[in-house]
Amino acid sequence: MIRAYDKDWAGNKTVETCQSGTLEMYNTSTTPTSGLFDAKLQVISTPDPEARGSIYHFTCTYTTDEPHTGTCTLTFQEPPKKVGPALVSIHLRDVAPVDGVCIAASATIVGNYFYDSRQVAAGVYAFYAPAH
Repeated sequence: MIRAYDKDWAGNKTVETCQSGTLEMYNTSTTPTSGLFDAKLQVISTPDPEARGSIYHFTCTYTTDEPHTGTCTLTFQEPPKKVGPALVSIHLRDVAPVDGVCIAASATIVGNYFYDSRQVAAGVYAFYAPAH
């Protein structure tokens, strides 16, 4: 049995990686009035070959106080995996109106995931993505 703080406990390891990918917002028909939308993050570049190509789906909201920041929770992953909860903030960059709709040129995603029965450690991450 490995206990917390034993030298082989996974929670004792720090991993530093730089990831990038794409961000797509969907289910946006009521976003202008409700602030709700869904977001899909696809990992394109990462040192972890198992994570490359993974897709994470989030349900998000923004407020009129911070219209260029979405607060999101993980809803599911492709391919499906038993992962713990995750929360992210999506900071939309270079937002401009296009045909009456605000479009972001890119986004910075900052998030965290929590230690639980499906996750061997907790962590935070930053992810950079062009918006689609």
